[in-house]
Amino acid sequence: MKRGIFHKRSKKAQAAMEFLMTYGWALLVVLVAIGALAFFGVLNPGQFLPDQCVLFAGVTCTTFFASQQVNPGVTITIQNGLGYSMQDIQLDILNVDGSSTPWPGATCIATATITIPDGGTQTCLWSIGAKEQGDKIKGQLQLSWKDDSGFQRTRLGNLALTVEA
Repeated sequence: MKRGIFHKRSKKAQAAMEFLMTYGWALLVVLVAIGALAFFGVLNPGQFLPDQCVLFAGVTCTTFFASQQVNPGVTITIQNGLGYSMQDIQLDILNVDGSSTPWPGATCIATATITIPDGGTQTCLWSIGAKEQGDKIKGQLQLSWKDDSGFQRTRLGNLALTVEA
């Protein structure tokens, strides 16, 4: 009689092991497929992120794009909504591709002092370098200026662009 009890248990254990092995192999195949898609760039979340240019309250990016044909380079237009004039402005793009130095090319500074009145805009252009159509440019924006009382101000923002044709 004891033989029958063990025989029943071993069949249940065998069925459980077969169940686990079948679904284990199926899970392994799914994980390998996801790994292959990620390796070949199909599941790259960076390509699905929208273009963005975010500064801070009071200063906005009204136009921002990266192009190889129309005004070749990165073009950003900022608008002053702080309630006072921004004097001696300088706008840099930092930390592109993990670099700790500002993006090479012209910063938004000229030989003459740049002043943006309240409600006014300023357009900046950087060289695009060796970027190709579809490449992502991701970095930080650093805006420095003097307020009406002469205090130097610096704020950081974020930039993510896709290079257009």
